[in-house]
Amino acid sequence: MDELGRVEDEIFRRRHQNEVSFKAREKAKKQQKVNFGLLDKTQFAPQRLGAAARPVDNPRQEAANIRLAGMQAVTANEQADNRSRKRSAAEAGLDDDDDEKHDEVRLWEEGFKERYYESKFEVARDNLEFRYRVALQYVRGLCWVLRYYYQGCASWKWYFPYHYAPFASDFVNVQGLSTQFEKGTIPFRPLEQLMGVFPAASSQHVPQPWAKLMSDPFSPIIDFYPTDFKIDLNGKKFAWQGVALLPFVDESRLFKALEPYYKDLTQAEIYRNIKGHDRLYVAPA
Repeated sequence: MDELGRVEDEIFRRRHQNEVSFKAREKAKKQQKVNFGLLDKTQFAPQRLGAAARPVDNPRQEAANIRLAGMQAVTANEQADNRSRKRSAAEAGLDDDDDEKHDEVRLWEEGFKERYYESKFEVARDNLEFRYRVALQYVRGLCWVLRYYYQGCASWKWYFPYHYAPFASDFVNVQGLSTQFEKGTIPFRPLEQLMGVFPAASSQHVPQPWAKLMSDPFSPIIDFYPTDFKIDLNGKKFAWQGVALLPFVDESRLFKALEPYYKDLTQAEIYRNIKGHDRLYVAPA
């Protein structure tokens, strides 16, 4: 990890250079693409087999007309592409002419780390302690994932408490990090989990007594279900690729808000809310 941190500046610069080169090559390919359709309305148009051949009248002028039509077609295609890109950029909330996103971090330029933490975490550029704290939580996350796949879930309560990851060069003094997690935790029950992941627009899929907690302005957990939230494109093109800046769900607050309504659940909903046994379905031999 230390070695990766020492070269990450160069990695970001090379990645940006590769992206710029790729876009330039793709643009050149579009301009060089042969449009055989330009011949269809000329004297050089292909003739079906058996058709009488017609002599070409003034071939030099005809070739010049084809070249002119080709240049006009390229210009028209570029204008159409530009309009399409501008329209897509406007729909995505972007403001650049060449489908470039406004990137205030600019990972390929000097000072990117300071800009990154200031933009994504809203902390001072010189707050190194915060960077290291994020990195420590990230390392704990790596430990959690490894234990999950090799030993089972280390803790049902632990989560990475940030929307963004740190840089490799911020993994400093992680040797003494505790890899122990809270024991004796239990997972959410099925309907509780739906309350923790669904937006208010999907409230029809949870019990009716609970659904109002997702939209009632006086609900104690209304802040868990924002109807409007920011999506950080984070260098991407489309909203589905971005980071949805949603609030983290506090499970103790969620359970406390649900507690008065458990008695209102139907028998079917109570059955849906229990953890059953795993079942394995196999085809007959």
